[in-house]
Parts: sequence; C-alpha cells; structure tokens
Amino acid sequence: MSKRKSSNSGLTPDKRSRLSQPEPKEEEESGFFSSGDGKNSSQSAGLHPEKTNLRDLDKDEDQLNKHIQELKRSISQANSADTQARVEKMNHIQAELEDLSFQDSTLAQQIDQFKQACVTAKERLSRMSREKQDLLHAMESKQRQLAAMEESRNNQICRFGEQMPGLLRAIDEADRQGQFKRKPVGPLGFCIRLRDPELGLAVESCLKALMLAFCCDNHADERELQRIMSRCFQHGRRPQIIVSTFTNTLYNNSSRAASHPQYPTVLQALDIENPVVANCLIDMRGIETILLIKNAAEARSVMQGGHPPPNCREAFTREGDQFYNNRYYSSEQNRVQYLTNVEEEIRFANI
Repeated sequence: MSKRKSSNSGLTPDKRSRLSQPEPKEEEESGFFSSGDGKNSSQSAGLHPEKTNLRDLDKDEDQLNKHIQELKRSISQANSADTQARVEKMNHIQAELEDLSFQDSTLAQQIDQFKQACVTAKERLSRMSREKQDLLHAMESKQRQLAAMEESRNNQICRFGEQMPGLLRAIDEADRQGQFKRKPVGPLGFCIRLRDPELGLAVESCLKALMLAFCCDNHADERELQRIMSRCFQHGRRPQIIVSTFTNTLYNNSSRAASHPQYPTVLQALDIENPVVANCLIDMRGIETILLIKNAAEARSVMQGGHPPPNCREAFTREGDQFYNNRYYSSEQNRVQYLTNVEEEIRFANI
C-alpha cells in the first residue's frame, strides 16, 4: 500500500484545497436569483430621486421662463421708456428749433427795420445838415443886413446892399476923373421918397429890380459903369443899367396917365426931385398908369368890376398884391426893404 501513490500527490496545497472545494452550483444559481431581485429593487429605488430632479428641473425651467419673460418685459419697458424719452427730447429739440427759427425770422425783420431806420436817419441827418447850412447862410445874410441897417442910420444907401456904398464911391471917383460924359444916376430907389409910408410895399412890389437900377445918358457911360460894377460886384447879381438920354424936364404924360378921385398913381405917390429918375420909371414901368389902392377888396372892385379907370393898366394894394382887369397875383414880398424907417427895420430884424 505504501507503493501506491495518490493521484493528487503532485499538487500543491493551494491547488488541493481548491480542488477539494465543491462547486457551488445551486448556491450560485440561488444567488443569481437572489441577486436579480436586489437589482430590481435598487433600480426602483433610484427612479424616485430622478423624478424629483425632473420636477425640480421643470420648476427651474418655469422659473427661468418667467424670469426671461420678466426680463423681456423689463427690456420692453426700458426700450419704451427710452423711446418715449427720445421722442420727448426730439419734440423738445423741435420746439426749440421752431422757436429759434421764429427768433431768427424776427431778428431778420428787426435788422431790416434797423437798416431802413439807419437809411432814414442818414437821409434825415443829411437833410438837417443842409437845413443847418441854409440857416447858417440865412443867419449870415441877416447879420449882414442888420449890420447894413445899423450903418444906414447914418448912411441910408446901405439899405440897398453892402456893395452899394463902394459902388457909389467908385462912380464919384470916376466922375471926378472925367470918365463919364454924364454921371450915372442911381440906385433909382434911393432917389425917390414916399408921400404915404403905408404904400412902401406897394411901390417896391411895383418897381422890383428897378429899385436898384442905374440910369446912364449914353452907351459909353454904360460901358464904364459896367467896368466899375465888375469890380464892386464880383459875386452876385449886378444892378440893371438903363440907357436913356438925360433931360431936365419931366415928361408931359397928362394924356396917357390914369386918373381916379380916390386913389393915386405910383407917380403921384412919390416925391422925385430928379426928372431923370421920374422919366426913367415912366419909360420902364409906366408908373403914371398904375394905381395904388390900399384895400384888396376895393382894388378888385375898381379893376375887375367891369369899368376900370381910363388909362389904368394895373393896381397894387398895401400888401403888394397886383390886380389886372382879368387876373390877380399875390405878392412875393412880405415886407418893405428899401422905402422904410431904418429904426423899425432894425427892430424887426432883431425879433
């Protein structure tokens, strides 16, 4: 028996122990079924938290959706508020623009008005400047007249102009030197005197420029007088020179003179010592045919009543108005200049 060997003698103890253990078929099989029942129960237990998680996720989704909607509404409201603010700002800007446009239009109109006012002011200033110059010239002329009147207190010839005394002195000097055949006579207004002082303006309105005129006997004397006048009257109008042969007798004008029982002729209203002067005025103006009627209504009745006096061509009133049988002229002269009282003229000039 000792010679017999076991078939397991070549195995190691571990191997022998594994071989000695029976195979757990039934247990494994029963373990399979028991383990399968545990797996199902574990799967069932794992589904519950997942459903919970799903519900939580749904809630989160709903909350997120609500939050998104709220954000959208907020954004929409913000956009709406921003848009409204922009619209309001644009409306405000538009209103300011319209206001500025209105102001611009108003300012443009004001500028045009100011420009027109400036033009008007310049025209007015220019007109006032011209008026000032005219007034200065008038004042200078009045001052010269006043000075001449002051001087004429002792020298009445100054009433006939500031150059007249110098002209008469030059005529006297030329006559002493024998440059005239007959010494010229003038001014004619200086050689006449009024019988009625109220008729001074009537006479001056009738004679006009003849008040300053000179009378020469011949043309040679006229030329010499012109030469003298050119020296004395370098500026302004020279006196008229009338050439008529001198005579020492007054014209016989009885047949052609006007006659009225109430109103004198110009010739009758004057004291004229020199026949040369009277004859010159008869020749140049026909003073023997002109009546002097103080009242205008009476002058109109006499001259335009249908039967003017014989030989009467015209009449003058105290105011210097001129009447014909078919027309009437107002006087251009409003006061006596030569045939007046010097003291009265000085007083009038100082008013």
